[in-house]
Amino acid sequence: APDILIEMGGRCLVMDTKWKLLSMAKRGLGGVSDGDLYQLYAYARRYGSWRNVLLYPWMVGLEARDFEVLDKTDGKSGERISIRHVGLHRNLYEEGEREKLIGELEGIVREGLEEV
Repeated sequence: APDILIEMGGRCLVMDTKWKLLSMAKRGLGGVSDGDLYQLYAYARRYGSWRNVLLYPWMVGLEARDFEVLDKTDGKSGERISIRHVGLHRNLYEEGEREKLIGELEGIVREGLEEV
């Protein structure tokens, strides 16, 4: 099962967290492994989610990425797999740092639950 499954107003967001640092050496996928993408794709199919997020720790130089899921018939299916990052380098004993983390996560969830 995915790490996070949010259903709201007829929309579904599947999120899977990865606790590994991405390698900048791999081009095209930005260091994301094929296995991670396949795993999230399987979750998306199982739960009927159009918006899906792989969530990795933030590192300097990493950018958010979006991949459209391709369909055999007409190319694009409308489904999306997004790669997002969250800053785990914070001192979470400090309220301000906790608030920043909450803000990042809230933004990712809001984006994932946008209308298709």
